[in-house]
Amino acid sequence: MFSQNEFITTWKTDNPGTSNSTSITIPTIGGGYNYDVDWDNDGNFDEIGITGNVTHDFNTSGTYTFSIRGTFPRIYFNNQGDRRKIISIDQWENNAWTSMDRAFSEASNLMGNATDTPDLSGVTSMRFMFGLATIFDQDISAWDTSTVTNMSYLFYNTSAFNNGGQPLSWNTSMVSDMSWMFNITTVFNQDISAWNTSNVTNFLGMFSRAQAFNQDIGGWNTAKATNMSSMFNGAWVFNQNISAWDTSKVTGMVSMFLGTGAFNNGGQPLTWNTSAVTNMLFMFWGAGGFNQDISAWNVEKATDFSSMFFNNTAFNNGGQPLSWNTIAATDLSNMFMN
Repeated sequence: MFSQNEFITTWKTDNPGTSNSTSITIPTIGGGYNYDVDWDNDGNFDEIGITGNVTHDFNTSGTYTFSIRGTFPRIYFNNQGDRRKIISIDQWENNAWTSMDRAFSEASNLMGNATDTPDLSGVTSMRFMFGLATIFDQDISAWDTSTVTNMSYLFYNTSAFNNGGQPLSWNTSMVSDMSWMFNITTVFNQDISAWNTSNVTNFLGMFSRAQAFNQDIGGWNTAKATNMSSMFNGAWVFNQNISAWDTSKVTGMVSMFLGTGAFNNGGQPLTWNTSAVTNMLFMFWGAGGFNQDISAWNVEKATDFSSMFFNNTAFNNGGQPLSWNTIAATDLSNMFMN
């Protein structure tokens, strides 16, 4: 049983890193630190009043668990340093975090074993928090994310992440940026239908190459969205009805469904307001299952339609005439090429 009020982690010193094989370095960024470390986790704190990075030599290579208390606003691996040495988060306790931007990025041996939740009440950015943390897979649905505005790249290439097999029921009401959030999450397929996306403007690449994802997100509020380019690029199995989305402010749909072999909008017409879209380059490239009537789309502002339906052998506009006004088009090359 761990002591209260301490952030506790476990590290393996002889994993690859910038410190030697018997040492670890705790990575920080900026100021505002005043923390203590109990290096052998015996309840007696060995170093007091640390204000930045600290390196400790355990003298013998091995696996060590230690505690941090005091003011420790951020941990910041940022794809560098001893990111491969940290192997477990064991306890969050009440440490007041100020940012999770790139906190555990490329911590490729990190597992989540904590049974409590972090205090994220002062956090607005979770950008790249677990990006490239390739074995991380814990149910983190109890986290309070109500103040977070940026979740871009949060789970980028976390190839094992599936939220511990549980729905990911977060409060996302303040989030404006979800770009590349689940990019290359090869097994993630959990229910996120209840997310409040009413403030999200940027959906760029959100599910790009999310190869297992096929959840019903048709009820999302997308009224503020401006960018949906590459949103489902390479999301091979996704096939849900998203025709109710408000796309009236979206200007970019480049490669939105590129390579989505299964996508056919759940077998329903895709009746979107596309009046603001300027670029449809590669939009349905290789989307071999798509064949819905989209003749009612307003494409009068779109300039680039090149390769829009390239290699989409099934597309026949649902058997209806495609009577678009392409008055602004400057590039229609390879639009229907198979």
